[in-house]
Amino acid sequence: MKISASAILEDIKLPDYKGRHVFTAKLRLWIFIVFWAIGSIYFKGMWRSAPWIPLVISVAFLLTGMCYRNILRNRALMASFVVELAADLISMTLVVYITGGTQSNFFTLYLMYCVAAGMFYNYQVAIVAGILSIFFSGSLVLSTQMGWLAPFVYSGEHSSWFGDQTVIRYANLILLVMFLPIVVYAVKISNFFTRLKERALEQRNKQLIALNRISSTIRRMMSPLEVIQQVLAGVVEGLGYDVCLLVMPNRNNGLIEFFIPHQNPLVEQIEGRVGFKLAEMKLQPGHPNSIFTAIRRNRLVFRQELSELVKGVEPHWSKELADQIQKEMEFKKFVIMPLVAERRVIGALIGISKTEFVDETRIGVLENFSNQAALAIESAQLFDEIRTKNVELERANRIKSEFLAIMSHELRTPLTAIIGFSELLMEDVMGELNAEQKDSLREVINNGEHLLHLINSILDLAKVESGKMELNLEDFSLEDLMQDVGNSISPLIKKKQQKFELKVEGPLPVFHADPRKTRQILLNLLSNAIKFTPESGSIRLSARYSEGLPSEYPMHTQHLPNSPQGYFIIEVKDTGIGIDEKDLESVFNVFEQVDSSFTRRYQGTGLGLALTKQFVEMHQGAIWVESQKDQGSTFHLILPVKAQRPLLMRDNKNTESIMLGAKQLVEGP
Repeated sequence: MKISASAILEDIKLPDYKGRHVFTAKLRLWIFIVFWAIGSIYFKGMWRSAPWIPLVISVAFLLTGMCYRNILRNRALMASFVVELAADLISMTLVVYITGGTQSNFFTLYLMYCVAAGMFYNYQVAIVAGILSIFFSGSLVLSTQMGWLAPFVYSGEHSSWFGDQTVIRYANLILLVMFLPIVVYAVKISNFFTRLKERALEQRNKQLIALNRISSTIRRMMSPLEVIQQVLAGVVEGLGYDVCLLVMPNRNNGLIEFFIPHQNPLVEQIEGRVGFKLAEMKLQPGHPNSIFTAIRRNRLVFRQELSELVKGVEPHWSKELADQIQKEMEFKKFVIMPLVAERRVIGALIGISKTEFVDETRIGVLENFSNQAALAIESAQLFDEIRTKNVELERANRIKSEFLAIMSHELRTPLTAIIGFSELLMEDVMGELNAEQKDSLREVINNGEHLLHLINSILDLAKVESGKMELNLEDFSLEDLMQDVGNSISPLIKKKQQKFELKVEGPLPVFHADPRKTRQILLNLLSNAIKFTPESGSIRLSARYSEGLPSEYPMHTQHLPNSPQGYFIIEVKDTGIGIDEKDLESVFNVFEQVDSSFTRRYQGTGLGLALTKQFVEMHQGAIWVESQKDQGSTFHLILPVKAQRPLLMRDNKNTESIMLGAKQLVEGP
């Protein structure tokens, strides 16, 4: 069987190993005293006949003491462990040697030693002890057989009473009486440390549960106060502290605030003595207090007096009151652990214990726990800020939408009057105008109509976003609507000498939707196609009916609601300039234009496609575009045959873009 040195070393590093070693050191001392007691009585002349034997045993005991000192200080652990075993076995081998050598019945000491090693530590240590026992026992036999070591012959005088034949008959019984207490003591130690290890495992399990709980807290969007209570409960329940407090600087006023666990009996007793809630305590930053020192310097701080923690805290604590409460509560140790998130100290945990000694393991677990707790608190604060910002943005978004709707209406009224009076002037109602004046009025009318169209589009977008745009649903023929739209754009088609094709596949069912908005959808798409398609190019508007969602577009149709009546699949295809692949996602954004330079060829507001997308989504449909640069574009629409009235729609990005884009259009580039 292969023995791992790392496994033995890991056992040496166990929290209770030092305690075990204290007991085994006492046991060694007891055995050493018994050995010298027997030696001084039965082998009085040992120093004359074989002085090297007691000298070697004394040196072995001295080496054991040195190894014991090293292990307590965590220095040269493995080497000290092996030397310690060797010193024990050398002493036992000499005992076997002086009691008969190869004929001695005391070889059972090796067996007892291996059993004790297994009882005190583990089977791996017992195996090492067994291997060394075989080595030293074999060395004794080999040395005797080869003549390197002469059989031991005692030439001194025995004790008069111990050398008596009557006493010799009871020698084994006397030795049994002397060594049985040692064996019982060893068994007691073994059982004690077994229970100690079981309790350590239970405590470790509680610690792991506490760490797991705080890790799961990070993944849940809880309020900061709820997270803090989870942290405090975890320290008390899982880490073995009697009370835990959490301190954090307030981001607004800089005061260090205290957070107290709920329903803690010790906290309630303290509050009853001081006369105020501990959660009311505050600490001014910069005050020479242990808590502030730990937060400012990002280091672990230990304190033994409660008065040092509450120094400078408001409401005020007197030193006499703090000392009295500490005595009544039996608090012995205060551990202040900084909470660090993203290399920034956000607060500190204060663990209060009634035990005077807090071992390194509990400190290490508290440090790991504090790191997780800092992350959980930071995440909760971030989520809380996001929720607050969302509420503020929602309110600002609503105000902006209402402002846009009001302003669009107020701008449209005087603009309509400007266009109307300009048309009256063009008709010579108020007197005859010359050709140059009519050209100027014609520019006024054209730009006024363009601005009126822009204002109408902004008003429609604002209504959609604020939830005030409604669908006027009715039954109509999609094919007739498409034909009507084709007639409307025919002058533009003829002007650019383009080819227009209207294609309807099979009979189409009655369309239950908003005809005005559907018409606007088709007009916007066709106008866009005409604008970006060069002269002599071709444009096609096609429609077909499908009982279910088409399987060839899974990425764009997976979120559409189920329509028992089926769907219309509409396409607007052109042979125009096309759209770069990187711009496909942004063409439906408000005021978004592929060519945004000052010298762009194609003029426009960037509202048409954004408004089209809003109208399509109001009908619970989908729209997307497929295109390649210089190879034309195809806009795909899928609309349910029977549209439903939409829920309130919100699009913060579009609303913010409306405000910015309108400003740019008014002020110019």
